[in-house]
Amino acid sequence: ETPLTQYRSRLLSSGATYTLSAVPTLTREQLPVLNASNEAEFPDWHTYIHQLYGSRPPYPLDLSTLTWFYWFSPLRLSAIFLCDISDSPTEAPFGTPWTGGVDAWHWGPEHVVRRAGFFVHRPPWAASSYQQSPRIEVMRVGPIEQPGFAEGGSDALWFFHAIGSGIYVPTSVFSKLVVRYARRTSGRGLIAVPRIELVGHLPRTWPRAGPPPPPPRPAPHRRAAPLRKLTLGLQRSQPSVPDPARAARARSGACVAPPPYCASA
Repeated sequence: ETPLTQYRSRLLSSGATYTLSAVPTLTREQLPVLNASNEAEFPDWHTYIHQLYGSRPPYPLDLSTLTWFYWFSPLRLSAIFLCDISDSPTEAPFGTPWTGGVDAWHWGPEHVVRRAGFFVHRPPWAASSYQQSPRIEVMRVGPIEQPGFAEGGSDALWFFHAIGSGIYVPTSVFSKLVVRYARRTSGRGLIAVPRIELVGHLPRTWPRAGPPPPPPRPAPHRRAAPLRKLTLGLQRSQPSVPDPARAARARSGACVAPPPYCASA
């Protein structure tokens, strides 16, 4: 295993917890403001940002505004918060690093992107700011191949707002963009980390400069992949439902992740 894989495995097996007080928030010392003149002071961070945004990053770049970090970032966490969509006594403080909890470890949308990196809890923008932006930085939510779990209609594509992903979607391709920021469950309990979810509804006629090209012919003995399968981010097929007993044990406050971690993370 590479040092990066060892770090990720160790964090998710011994540093993943439902106990908020055990997860330090990210500080200004860990997340500086990058500009063209401090590359010598923060060489690792500048290398990371160039990997995401190319030779001309959007300087000045305040790293404390990012809501997504890849595992290969210079950050090395000592703990990470596990968050299910369930009642919580309190909301996590801004700056808390988090990933999806044990309940949907193998199939949840915020869980399958765990292979690539982790989220950080930040304040949401005003809904109009998303809708008026020419493009939005995102991490793809689905599709999720799980019974009873749908994206909400054949014309809907779901995304997490993920500043720091380096993946952009133009808002002009959508006939409507809905911003979801649910702070409470259906039982009206708090959600420890409200997800910033963007639902883009596609128009009936996809915008093109000219007439649509004919669909590609499938390879022999194989079915052509439907458009909805082309996703931004990561996805898993044939998801499995985790052991409910594991989730119950996890909520006791112990640091947990399904062993062996590397096969499913």
